[in-house]
Amino acid sequence: MNKLNSRPRKCLGFKTPYQVFFERTGIDARQLGVVRL
Repeated sequence: MNKLNSRPRKCLGFKTPYQVFFERTGIDARQLGVVRL
């Protein structure tokens, strides 16, 4: 899961899902360890 979420995506403006989540919520999902999609 970490490998997928740390890969930049074209649809996100070449940002990673982690970066977009942090920008929108202010929470670092990688440190939570409980984020599952």
